[in-house]
Amino acid sequence: MKSKVKKILVYLVVGLLLLGNAGYVLPNVNEQAVVEAATNRKLSKKKVTLYVGNTVTLKLSGVNSKKVSWSVKNKKVAKVNKKGVVSGLKKGKTQIIAKYKGKKYKCTVTVKSAKISYKKLTLREGQGFSLDIAKSNGKAKWTSSNPKVAKVNANGYIIPLSKGTTKIKATIYGETYTCNLKVVDSFSEDDFVFDEPDDDGYTNYIDYSTANGRSWYWYWNTADDSYKGNRGINIGDTYEDFEAAYGYCETEIVKSNDCFSSQFINSSYPRTKVKFEYRDHLTHEEYYKSFYFDRKGTVVLITWHR
Repeated sequence: MKSKVKKILVYLVVGLLLLGNAGYVLPNVNEQAVVEAATNRKLSKKKVTLYVGNTVTLKLSGVNSKKVSWSVKNKKVAKVNKKGVVSGLKKGKTQIIAKYKGKKYKCTVTVKSAKISYKKLTLREGQGFSLDIAKSNGKAKWTSSNPKVAKVNANGYIIPLSKGTTKIKATIYGETYTCNLKVVDSFSEDDFVFDEPDDDGYTNYIDYSTANGRSWYWYWNTADDSYKGNRGINIGDTYEDFEAAYGYCETEIVKSNDCFSSQFINSSYPRTKVKFEYRDHLTHEEYYKSFYFDRKGTVVLITWHR
């Protein structure tokens, strides 16, 4: 009987010892797992650069994302939502802070300004044109300082209405981008139709009249040539001068078979040209005028025909 009691006591002691040891072992294992998890926590990015209006998403690894709190040091430069989505507001630098169980994790954010496609632009009345903000995906708010001269819609499309100047502005968050717009006259008969060139002060011209006298061709390629119908643009002027008078124009490459290319001894001239067309609604005559430019963007030839 005594031996049975002793055995039971021995088993109880051994069991208690085992339980005691287990009690010490389990906490040690959990503490190690916690330490390893904390060591693996880090932000997906420590440094990031973005443009105004663009976003980037930051994540803290190894944690329940719903328990992470986000904040930003300089709220004028960037903002961050509860999901870690960072938006660039204004040029500058700031820090995004993720806080989890009392510990902070930081990411340095550099925000750069976006760019408007044109800071200076000239358009003709009725010549629609689209502006955009490069390097930014942000939704811009577009306005015109003088809606009587030109209007602009929500997508940055300009509608020139009358001769004058205005400022087209695009605002994204904390930054505004401006295009100084000049509107010039639309095409009219005065830009294409004129009497004998000598009557308008030309120093020289060549007449390529056809046999029946229905078509005429004139060209000017010397610096002495001038004519008021060219809106003040003459041989030797720059493309910038030309655009300021006629508004933005798409240029085209001059092909080797161009009917006027033979007038140039130097094969490098001309490089590009702009061609205008006009139809007289009364006579239904069609008129054409072209400006040729060399590789430096200098006007080297002006042609007119109908």
